[in-house]
Amino acid sequence: MEINAIKNQYINYVNIKNRRPVTEYGFLKDTTIDEKVFKSHFSSLLAVEQAIWADWFNDTLEVLHTDSVFDEYSIREKILALNYTFVEKIKAQQTFVQVTLQPMSMFRVDTDTLDEVKVNFNDFVGGLVQMGIHVGEIIERPFLTDHYRKFLWLQFALVIRFWANDSSENYEKTDAFIEKSVNFAFDLLARNVADAAFDFIKFLWQSR
Repeated sequence: MEINAIKNQYINYVNIKNRRPVTEYGFLKDTTIDEKVFKSHFSSLLAVEQAIWADWFNDTLEVLHTDSVFDEYSIREKILALNYTFVEKIKAQQTFVQVTLQPMSMFRVDTDTLDEVKVNFNDFVGGLVQMGIHVGEIIERPFLTDHYRKFLWLQFALVIRFWANDSSENYEKTDAFIEKSVNFAFDLLARNVADAAFDFIKFLWQSR
């Protein structure tokens, strides 16, 4: 219970002050959390942020796994569901998201705050990629397949960043961004004209 209390107080602190705590001492003083209790659970304020984000992602996976139709989805649909469900999970925390994503930008979509989310994302999506290859929804390519998770992480991180700054009604722009970005990703991961061209050139080379 102590660990959840610390995380909740950290979220409240950021939401009220619209900024991160400047120092650990200042945070503990403002929230009256005992330093020994804090240190027994977290090594730093960054670790608190990482745990909060990881909770949101793990809660998202739990929602997906308890959905009776999730297993019937295609891999593309499962990635879409992951994106939509995660955004739904964080909708009540836009201020906290905006603050803790700093210095995330168009040119730097990764941030230390998302490190634990990234690990869990790679575990989950890695399994989906292998399943997609097995059923033929994703094509296996020499030297590129190992990077598919990185590509899908980039897509997911861009969605989070886009949503954090979305002021459209009911986040309609984010919904469109999710659909277009996931479809674009799978248009690249699936067999496409470039693969057909490569196969044709390979055939010509072997038949000469």
